[in-house]
Amino acid sequence: MVPLNPCSVMASNKTTSAKMASLASRVLNDPDSSGIARRLAATALAQAKPKKRG
Repeated sequence: MVPLNPCSVMASNKTTSAKMASLASRVLNDPDSSGIARRLAATALAQAKPKKRG
């Protein structure tokens, strides 16, 4: 496991775009995605703005 950099653990005000969140969702739903791709996709979705429900 890669040691965590204390600077990378701090909160950020950056968010993932809707287009990137959509791509991340497709990666997570693809059974052939690699483990690292899934981890990166999960991180991107965690930083995405929540969709407003009607």
